Amino acid sequence: MKYRMTRNERRRHIKLVLYAIGWVVLIVLFGALLIGGVPIV
Repeated sequence: MKYRMTRNERRRHIKLVLYAIGWVVLIVLFGALLIGGVPIV
């Protein structure tokens, strides 16, 4: 099974991963804010 990732596809994949990580960070921060009332400067 031969699969060759083009540069464009790899860039799109990285963008998707960064987007997902950003959402996870947002959710974690929001959860911490709700639970512990963490002050955000």
